[in-house]
Amino acid sequence: AVVSTQSTGCKKIHDKRQFLEIKGGDLGEECVIFNKFGKCDYGIACRYSSKHLDAELNSIVDEEKWEKMKIYEVKKTLSKELHSNLRGKKVWFGASYTHLEN
Repeated sequence: AVVSTQSTGCKKIHDKRQFLEIKGGDLGEECVIFNKFGKCDYGIACRYSSKHLDAELNSIVDEEKWEKMKIYEVKKTLSKELHSNLRGKKVWFGASYTHLEN
């Protein structure tokens, strides 16, 4: 198994089969994201991944579904600045605060 060493600072497991053993079994039969969009961004880490991994444990894409649905893909990442500001409670949600007070 390929495991990063302390010298690199990475403590992640990079051997896919070993990762699956530690992750445990899927929580169910079907990945609703893969079924709807034709691909799942969670890949091997998905708790329903068995239906969207190939024999080498790489993510597969249902090209037909993906072509139809990719226009609905939502960007799931935040800029580092926004992430930092949200974590530091530096973002003002004025309308939300006013609503909650009433």
